[in-house]
Amino acid sequence: MALNNQTSYVEVADFQQWRANRGFPVISDETAEQKLLLAMDWLETRKWSGQKTDEAQLLAFPRDGQPIPVPIKTAQMWVAHYATITDIAQPVEHGAVKSKSEGDLSVTDESGVKSRGLFDFPFIAELLGPYLRKRRGAKLLRGSNHGCDNKRY
Repeated sequence: MALNNQTSYVEVADFQQWRANRGFPVISDETAEQKLLLAMDWLETRKWSGQKTDEAQLLAFPRDGQPIPVPIKTAQMWVAHYATITDIAQPVEHGAVKSKSEGDLSVTDESGVKSRGLFDFPFIAELLGPYLRKRRGAKLLRGSNHGCDNKRY
């Protein structure tokens, strides 16, 4: 089973090999394809810097006449992997304090702590960061004319 460049940056076989190289459990090609598509859904909601190479292309990449960056493909595989262990479509809000350990990894959640979802995974944030549109902070203005005298604070 293979995906094409209209639905994915990564082929199922490449994802399966990537998973095997990292010792992740075997999943069916059908599941792998579903998770890659979920990952693409998530990636396509990001705000990317630059412009699509061809406005008619269905996916965000390639951009600015450059090929699809390897970190974007790697990020798709990480997101697809996380989709095999958690529901990536749901916002995460942690409940009461609890701890969970799995091998060398230990996680403690605190009551009321909200997660940024997949961006809490360092791999995702580091891989995507250079390609995301930079956010500009709002300018604060204050004064007597309905709160606006063009003084910046």
